Amino acid sequence: MEITSDREQWQALLKFGGMRTWVLPEIWTAYLDGTDVQDMTVDDQAKFIRNRLGDAAATFRQDQDAAGKLTESGHAHADRILAELRKSFENP
Repeated sequence: MEITSDREQWQALLKFGGMRTWVLPEIWTAYLDGTDVQDMTVDDQAKFIRNRLGDAAATFRQDQDAAGKLTESGHAHADRILAELRKSFENP
């Protein structure tokens, strides 16, 4: 687990052995629940770590494609955020 802060924006990042990239708890939540990625507050991220980290570890061990699915989901989420930002700058 890694906790970072940039300009007062905190986030937790998670990865297990064998993973190349760090993954946000909101990406893990969407993966575990089969839902779309939703933004999380730091409190929500902490709750995920406290309540669901074991579920994430167990699922990661069982699904050989988990790392790829999580990375793909994270990239898609980042692409959506960037598209929204571009729109906001084009239409202020």
